[in-house]
Amino acid sequence: MIEAIMEITLDVARQNRNRLYYGVENDVGARYLNVTITANGEEMEITGGTPSINFRRPDGEALSFEGVINGDGTVKVPVTKWALAVPGEVTASVSVSDEGKRLSTTEFYIMSQGAVNSSEETGEEESGGTSGGGTGTGTEVVANPDEEATATLTKIKIGGVVYSIPTGGGAPGEPYGGEYEVIE
Repeated sequence: MIEAIMEITLDVARQNRNRLYYGVENDVGARYLNVTITANGEEMEITGGTPSINFRRPDGEALSFEGVINGDGTVKVPVTKWALAVPGEVTASVSVSDEGKRLSTTEFYIMSQGAVNSSEETGEEESGGTSGGGTGTGTEVVANPDEEATATLTKIKIGGVVYSIPTGGGAPGEPYGGEYEVIE
């Protein structure tokens, strides 16, 4: 399973300074915030109610999505495809509702970056690409299927997510111009 979970602290009474996070258009079901909620800097343990995250996109549309309460009193909320659908700064807050009461954090921001390929379509390479599916350590990456391999893919793990990174190839001192692929 691929998930990117950002651990953050948000306050209900103080301005949440330096709270800019990033997401990418078309990411689906993989980005979450694990939120510790504080009141004037003092941690609040959330034991009941319904947490939600509230978004206002750059186009002015606003919508909320439910989250879950974690066993440690923090809440986990999704950064949804809907929230990231319009590139730009998304205003957000986290709320907990219980028995007719609602308490929300002050605002923070998520920068939605436009997807490199927003069509979500894949196609066949006319020349170049990856051989062998391009998903394993040591898979060869070639500029032309008739030539020798000029780069390899190396797996790295960042925050629990494994990435396949092209290494080598290109002119000396220049990075490989291939795509990065998340693999399970």
